[in-house]
Amino acid sequence: MIYQKDINMIKVAIIILHFGDPKITIDCLDSLVKINKNKLEVDIYVLDNQGTINRHSNFNNISTLPFIKNYGFAAGNNFVINKIKNDKYDYYLFLNNDTIVYSDFLIQLTKVIESSKKIGICGPVIEHQVKNKTLYDYGGLTNWQKTQPKHINKINYDTSVNFMERDFVSGCCLCIKSELFHQLNGFNEKYFMYLEDVDLCVRVAKLDYKIVNVPKARIFHLGSKSASENFKIKQSLINSLRFIIAHTPVKYKLSSFIFNTFFYPSLWLRWKLKRAFFVLKTR
Repeated sequence: MIYQKDINMIKVAIIILHFGDPKITIDCLDSLVKINKNKLEVDIYVLDNQGTINRHSNFNNISTLPFIKNYGFAAGNNFVINKIKNDKYDYYLFLNNDTIVYSDFLIQLTKVIESSKKIGICGPVIEHQVKNKTLYDYGGLTNWQKTQPKHINKINYDTSVNFMERDFVSGCCLCIKSELFHQLNGFNEKYFMYLEDVDLCVRVAKLDYKIVNVPKARIFHLGSKSASENFKIKQSLINSLRFIIAHTPVKYKLSSFIFNTFFYPSLWLRWKLKRAFFVLKTR
């Protein structure tokens, strides 16, 4: 008997970059293998920068790809897509390794993105903790006068609407039509860390597609603490200036350059002073 694929099945590739503690990634994979997959054909790919996932897990339906050097979020995800591009997926879903997904998150995401040809990217509500307080991230909007992308965080989880248009959704969990991703040649690898997700959303929007947040889809984000403060500030400043050159309207370029050139160094100084004050206080 010849197996014939159901033409109504939606084919999704989930891409995860592993780094750091293997247990964090394995917890993420544990939640993924339990998701509802009604009418979904799901493959999971883990790019293993450390070669540790295969030694610490017993997942049979997850493909692990070795990657000797950490080239960053953009290059790592592009590397995986180049390996699987001939498999004809309908959607690519990029997911942080430090997340736990709710069982119906993927069904809710694909339901919305399938509902309109004009929706190019969608993302879930991201539940996270800030100073022991639970917040819900509903995507983001960009203040172009300063070129400052800002996440919309709320204290309540609200599923009263099917989706909300946004300027961007977080690369922590981002679902995109595969043909769009290939048309745009993937993530811009000049962004090693930070703003690569916003850059992708802006380029998709320039092709007249919508970026939407899907409240009924939800994940939990633990949050990474792997990068140093100095590295975070450096990458944020460099990528903000790169983003301004590429995307900021001409009338706001000067104000955006001035703001970002002062904002990130002042943020770095504020962090250092706060830490110094804490050290003095505890002596």
